[in-house]
Order: sequence, then C-alpha cells, then structure tokens
Amino acid sequence: MLNELSKINGIEWIRLLYAYPSHFPDSLIYEIANNPKVCKYLDIPLQHISDKVLKSMRRGITKRRTIELINKLKSEIPDLILRTTFIVGYPAESHVEFTELCEFIEEVRLIELVFLIIRLKRILLPLHLVIKLMMMKKIQDEKK
Repeated sequence: MLNELSKINGIEWIRLLYAYPSHFPDSLIYEIANNPKVCKYLDIPLQHISDKVLKSMRRGITKRRTIELINKLKSEIPDLILRTTFIVGYPAESHVEFTELCEFIEEVRLIELVFLIIRLKRILLPLHLVIKLMMMKKIQDEKK
C-alpha cells in the first residue's frame, strides 16, 4: 500500500503512526528502508517490555520478539527515528516489571523519543529525561 501511495502526485512524504509491533511484516521494513517518500520515523507503541505485563495487556508479543524487531529495524534502516509509548503503573506491573522496563530503556538506547503514560496522565519526554524519572522512582521505591 505504501508503494502505491507514493506513486500519487502531490504526496511528498508518508509518515507511519502507531505501527503495532506484533503485526510488523518484513515487507514493511523493506518499504520504509527503500521508499524515499516514506519518512525514516516510526511510532511503534511498545507499551511495556515485561512478558507478564505484555501478556496481561494482550499485546501479542514478547520481550524477545520486541528486541528482535527493534534490532532489525535499526539494522535495516540505520537512520530510523523510533518513537514509542510505555505505560507505567499498569495493574499487572510490580516493582520487578517496572525495574525490567527501566533497565530495558537504559540498555537498548535505540529509541529516540518515549511517550510515557503514568496513571492516565500523558507526558511526552526525550528519552534521557524518561530514564532519569524512572531511576528517581526506582530510588524512591528502594528507600521504602
């Protein structure tokens, strides 16, 4: 479909928003990488990284598959900008799952912009501030 859209005169660029990670075919990666009209920007709502939380959310993807997808995207499209959404404070999330998410964000460092949802409040922050906030929360929790 992207290939057909890009053939339309007057369409100069195409940006993909909210591309679900559980339904991400290799053909789409190829199209983003090779179609000059498709922006090298992708909004992919990961929501969480813990298998327990992802299962509770019925996301249809695992931590392993998420990491494989991110690595493949960055490998096939080196100049890709990734934006994502994480939910913190989800009912199935314990301190263990929260810590797992913090560590994932800190270790992966492949996502440039994170949209963080904290208890129904939406906040758009650069990744380095998200990490700082999450680490502050972790320290506060450890002091309790």
